[in-house]
Amino acid sequence: MTRILSALIGYVFGNFLFGFLYGKIHNKDIRKMGSGNVGTTNTVRTMGVLPGLITLICDMCKVILAYFVSGIIFSHITDFSQSYINILQVYAAFGAVIGHDFPFVLKFKGGKGIASSLGFLLVVLPESVPLVVLLFIIIVSITRYVSLGSILSAVLIAIEAIVLYFLGMYHVKDVYSIEVLLITVFLVCLTIFLHRSNIKRLLNHNENKFTFHPNV
Repeated sequence: MTRILSALIGYVFGNFLFGFLYGKIHNKDIRKMGSGNVGTTNTVRTMGVLPGLITLICDMCKVILAYFVSGIIFSHITDFSQSYINILQVYAAFGAVIGHDFPFVLKFKGGKGIASSLGFLLVVLPESVPLVVLLFIIIVSITRYVSLGSILSAVLIAIEAIVLYFLGMYHVKDVYSIEVLLITVFLVCLTIFLHRSNIKRLLNHNENKFTFHPNV
């Protein structure tokens, strides 16, 4: 029950879709612009680099905030061990990503979880971040396909998560480390699933290439 409660706490944080909120502040509905996605890439394409950067940072930070807020809550109202509190924090971060992908406030139609998943990695598996970000930058720089960079980076996350697990390098220790691995692999699979339309377009050679110039 505490795992579910922690995930629900995170889910609430995930329902703050900053691309959507930024658009609303400026009397625009990003869901009716570009690809219709409320994440960073479509925000850059339709509203510019600065709004996209704000969306990227905020979507990452809401996951990080969910992680730390859940830790504060459970450490003050329970006498759980630190290891157990740590795994509850992972569930909160997980819930925030799910809330971003399937937000109740937007009828469960959210983003594809790239920025929020990066926030998840920063607090759960920070050792995996440098290589993931580097691969993403290289792929997007060469191909200008954000979707391809996202998909390949997701695959790398799964590989790194498995390697770090067997090396015993998780910050969450004891029996809970396997849960971290399973949650991470699940998020990777979810990311790839949410990019299924992009995969189809990539195979058909009609995927949109990334540009810094707003298409409005």
